[in-house]
Amino acid sequence: MATLYGQQLTKQDLLRRVGSVETLAGIRLMEHGAGRAKGMGLYDVVNGDLRFSLNIDKCLDLGSLYYRGVPLFFLARGGEMAPLWYSDGPNAPRSITGGMFFTCGFNNVGPLQTLENGRTLPQHGYSRTSPARMHGASAAWDGDEYDLTVTGEMREASLFGENIVLRRTVTTRLGEASIHIHDVIENENVHPAPLMLMYHCNVGYPLLDRNAYALFDAKSTRCRDEVAREGLTQEDCRVFGAPVDHYAEQVFYHRLIADGNRCEATLVNPDLKLALRVSFDNRELPNLIQWKCKASGDYVMGLEPSNCYPEGLQAQRDSGELRTLAPGEQVHTDLTLSVLADEAFAQLPGRQGA
Repeated sequence: MATLYGQQLTKQDLLRRVGSVETLAGIRLMEHGAGRAKGMGLYDVVNGDLRFSLNIDKCLDLGSLYYRGVPLFFLARGGEMAPLWYSDGPNAPRSITGGMFFTCGFNNVGPLQTLENGRTLPQHGYSRTSPARMHGASAAWDGDEYDLTVTGEMREASLFGENIVLRRTVTTRLGEASIHIHDVIENENVHPAPLMLMYHCNVGYPLLDRNAYALFDAKSTRCRDEVAREGLTQEDCRVFGAPVDHYAEQVFYHRLIADGNRCEATLVNPDLKLALRVSFDNRELPNLIQWKCKASGDYVMGLEPSNCYPEGLQAQRDSGELRTLAPGEQVHTDLTLSVLADEAFAQLPGRQGA
């Protein structure tokens, strides 16, 4: 039963009120027509107050996310762009657009890597520019529930190299302000393969603003570098503040307290009375990487479930913490993005830290 505009409605209740359910919920297959995004396909998904896009040519990653018209995501200066604008090495930031989240991995998360054989691995890996194949969308009733679903398959593979396949299912239900991403990642090679994985969730203005703060319960926190250590002496990593010119980004590695196997982190804007929660299964995603960047024009908070640290393949291997996939092995991950407003927002605890 869907809760819409203060009413609980069965399927029959709803169908008596609309000519087509697409008035309230639907999926449109679209294509960018100009600029750097020209030719890039997307699914435009509308679910009541929720609207979001999935980039077909970029791993079915979540590009935009709006709630009641309010943008919740960060988009970098370059804006949306198709994979053909991909840049590597020191120019990688030219093609990292942000969006609500992009998938980092599978053979690298972190800076450019140069391997012993001369090959290079790009910043945050190849997944973020891997196009979906055999993708599709559906919208159907399940009793009194109306579900919208997008699926697709992405592959990271090379001659004499890896053969990793990602099968993604994205679902949202009419009347619920949430998006569920279920990934199945499989090694279809005869050799073991590295599996570095990070869901780079990016919250931007206006949800992120001077009085915004993050809510999460950490049982441990590490700083990536001296910049983060110095920042932590000045303020709690969970508070934010107004934009600062020439601000140096700070990155923190958290292990969260779980409820069962579920962890969550929430970005709260008390002025808008709106919040965005990222929840995930910590059995394959034990870390929350926090990217705190108050820099003017690059004003973003990253809440990034991960199975590694974003320091590159070699550092992860040297530490003995590199996750590998055996031939034929599968990994399942679950990630949910939920918008909290009205009564759900009122139930949130107050700000932690100073």
